[in-house]
Amino acid sequence: MSDLFNYHPIVPDISTEPDEYEKWLDVAPAHFSDPEMWLHRQKLKEIYSISERSYFRWLTALKKFGLNRTRNARENWKVKLFYKKDVEEAFHTWKTATVAHGKFPEEKIELSKQKSVDEPVQNDQTAVTEQVTENQPEAAKPTLKEESEKHAPELLRLQQTVQEIEQKLEQYQKERQKDLEQLTNKLLEVTKQQALIAKLLETKPAPQNSATDFYSKALETVVEFARSHEQNFSSAINNINQEIVLLRSMLESRFGEVKKHKK
Repeated sequence: MSDLFNYHPIVPDISTEPDEYEKWLDVAPAHFSDPEMWLHRQKLKEIYSISERSYFRWLTALKKFGLNRTRNARENWKVKLFYKKDVEEAFHTWKTATVAHGKFPEEKIELSKQKSVDEPVQNDQTAVTEQVTENQPEAAKPTLKEESEKHAPELLRLQQTVQEIEQKLEQYQKERQKDLEQLTNKLLEVTKQQALIAKLLETKPAPQNSATDFYSKALETVVEFARSHEQNFSSAINNINQEIVLLRSMLESRFGEVKKHKK
């Protein structure tokens, strides 16, 4: 037989065709590599002497007796292949059932070549439609891998967008935490400064004390405050310098008034 009639079926893959894979588990793996175990349209017509006109009716009859699975050919995915054993079993069952009803397969095939008076016209239209449908190229169904590759760029973009949103949210939280810490530190600093100023203002020069004693006592208070906050010593020193300037101004003003009063 010519090599043009030899086709190999596409082996079902469990990862992309799990249902088809289970359907063909009874077929020996070696048979998928043997083209003699697979029959296509031309082979069926040649082996069983079926005309083009009666092929589809004959095929429909066999489908009722178990011929219900096919595989596309590797060499040409438009070509449908029937497993040889499926065809033989279905043909044998159909032949037995036909003989039991008083008609031989050959008679039924021959009769199918002619239009029966009692046969609806719709059957001829159905046969023509089936023939035209089989001759038309079938749209290849994308595999699971192809679908994954198709949507991979979109999935990657979504993942990148989610990562960007997470990074921005994390950065926003860090900035807000930093702002909160700065605000807390400023409030503490203001509170400490208020306490220091209140303590300095409570210190009043007595008539029996000299200006030097008063200034020394005030300075000791400031230094004591600075030492109690060593972790912010630099900041405290700056505040101390400002407080000293303010204190000098206050002392000069007060002791100037005291000197005028003694005179």
